[in-house]
Order: sequence, then structure tokens, then C-alpha cells
Amino acid sequence: MTRFFAVGIGSLHRDARAEVCDHSAEVSLDDADAVIFGLPTAPFVLEAYRGKPLLDDHQSFEYTELLSRWRNELHAVVGGGKTAFVVLTSPGVAYR
Repeated sequence: MTRFFAVGIGSLHRDARAEVCDHSAEVSLDDADAVIFGLPTAPFVLEAYRGKPLLDDHQSFEYTELLSRWRNELHAVVGGGKTAFVVLTSPGVAYR
């Protein structure tokens, strides 16, 4: 049976047979046969610099770690010959 994982996808069709999680979940994609992946967005912040969100040191570190983790997970999925669908969004800019 094929196992589908959906990461960072707000909602799927009610009949979809996929394990759904958000980016903060401590899951591994090793067991997935196919992955649907939505890109993580920068954390919400109240401060701004030149009209763009300004991340403090802690937020910047956490966000960089999050991106690195999921990049490695997706690299392992594709390297293992599995299928990955990445839902692209418009790029966001944040200062750190």
C-alpha cells in the first residue's frame, strides 16, 4: 500500500489518504512513498525594517533550522527514488 505524507498543507480533500502534519511535527519522511510539501513561511513578527518583517536572533535561528531540516528530509525522499510534490508560493522577504 502506498503511503502519502502531506506536510504544511492546510487541508486535503476529505477522502484523501495521507498522513497530514505541520512543519513543527517531529516526523520522518522515510516511510513515505510520496510526499506533498508546502513551503514553510517565516514566523509572524511585529517588528519591521524597511517595511519587511524583522526576525530577532532566536526566530532567525529557529527558522533557519526548520528550513535546513525539511531540505534534508526532501533530499532524502528524492534521493531514495520517491515522489515529492512541492507546492510553491510567492517568495517572502524578512530581515534578520
